[in-house]
Amino acid sequence: MRFEVRSTRTFLSSLLLEYLPIVCSFLYSKMRDRALRDFRADLRTPLLGNLSSLQSRKQLDEESKLLILVPSELTESPRWNFAQGTYMFEIYESGKEFLSSEVELFVFSSRVSIQNEFDRLHKRLVEENFTHLLTGLESDPGSSGWNWDYFALKARCDWNGMVIGLSTDSVYRLHQLRFNRFISIFKNTCVVGIDIDVDSKYLNASNRCGPTLLPISKRSIDLIDEELKNSVGEDNLGNVSFVGAMYPYRKKLINKLKNLGLDIVVNPHVASNSKSEKNNASYVDYVKALRKGKMALNLSRANGVNVSQLKSRVLESPVFGVPVLSDERDLTSIFFECDSEFIHFNAQESSIKEISKLVNNKLVMDNISSASQKKARAIAQSCFWNVTRSACLKVNSDA
Repeated sequence: MRFEVRSTRTFLSSLLLEYLPIVCSFLYSKMRDRALRDFRADLRTPLLGNLSSLQSRKQLDEESKLLILVPSELTESPRWNFAQGTYMFEIYESGKEFLSSEVELFVFSSRVSIQNEFDRLHKRLVEENFTHLLTGLESDPGSSGWNWDYFALKARCDWNGMVIGLSTDSVYRLHQLRFNRFISIFKNTCVVGIDIDVDSKYLNASNRCGPTLLPISKRSIDLIDEELKNSVGEDNLGNVSFVGAMYPYRKKLINKLKNLGLDIVVNPHVASNSKSEKNNASYVDYVKALRKGKMALNLSRANGVNVSQLKSRVLESPVFGVPVLSDERDLTSIFFECDSEFIHFNAQESSIKEISKLVNNKLVMDNISSASQKKARAIAQSCFWNVTRSACLKVNSDA
């Protein structure tokens, strides 16, 4: 009974978020205003008092100073390193490689109160004259809660910089509702949606940008290349590899593709007797698993939402020599040419027969692999940062 009540509430919430955005935004703001009452005294005291004395700049260039926020859980993990697949690490390192800006890190601790860490973040931005802050805005750092409006109210008093809000799952309306609340307070904000081109229900066009691809630093690519030299000559396990979470819809679709004759190997890096799909495999193991097929299968639909997303494997696979076989065309085509740099399919018998012929044509596959890898390596660092810089320039903070 409890499960049925929770499911009903989730369903009703989804309907309200989808079809009554103005009402949801109003009610959410009222709820958050009540939640922040206890902090009003803290919010009335700016650090500098004179906002106009701070330089405001939209451009992310050689005169900018960028602070990137990461939760302490990430930096304390062994995977906070090169060639480990930690996307915030790759953003930080690729930023230092690619940008002409000064790039620094802010580690947000989970061992003290959220309020204290937001205050510390605010103080550093102001006192060290940062022009840009890049951070995830979907939830509090290292938590599922959301109190970013406290920071927004604090920062708007005396920091004239720009917030770059990173969103890996901007497809979800709840996340968009939170972004809307943040921007209504701190208008000098752009949301970079990695996964989709967000519509205008909750976000104005001037405050959103995307989709784009999460970067991979050159140093990580070089290290993984060295690791892969030791696996040269390993046999493919199938014509197509799928590496990823096996959501119910994916299991059903993969079984259908197999029944239509497509030779697919699923998560070959995971031990067959393990209940965990990740099984503590390293990122290099993940890359090697992608390379177990002549093509890497990309299933793009979001879990729980019937919407296609731009997935990280669209870049990761071709960077390491495996072209993508995707059920989605439009988002991938922003970065790669269909038919020459990736292959699109639908789950019809005629399409799968064509794919099965194609994957056994060595000359064609070699050409696609070579073209896709060349493109992927050319944009592995630049794509994310170019979109982010464009997003900053779009922001109309007076709107």
